Amino acid sequence: QADQPVEWETTFQAPATDMMRQIEWFGNYTMWFIVPITILVLLLLAYCIVRFRASANPVPSKTSHNTLIEVIWTVGPVVILLCLAIPSFQLLTA
Repeated sequence: QADQPVEWETTFQAPATDMMRQIEWFGNYTMWFIVPITILVLLLLAYCIVRFRASANPVPSKTSHNTLIEVIWTVGPVVILLCLAIPSFQLLTA
C-alpha cells in the first residue's frame, strides 16, 4: 500500500515496491557525499575570502603549480564518482 503525499514533505514517501526501496537507499547514500562536499566547499570559500583579501595580502603570491593539490583535485572526484557510479549502475540494471 503506497502512502499519500504530505504537505512540505522533505523525504520520499514510504516505498511500495522493492525498486523504490533501492532508490530511497541510493538517495540516502548520495547524501553522505553531498553534505560533506558542500560543507568543505563552503569552508574553503570562507577561508579564501578571509585569507586572500586585499588588506591581508597586498602582494599576491606568484605560485602557479602545486602538484600535490592538483593530484588531489583530480583523483578525489574520480574516487567519489566511482563510489556513486557503481551503485547507480547496479540500480539501473536491477
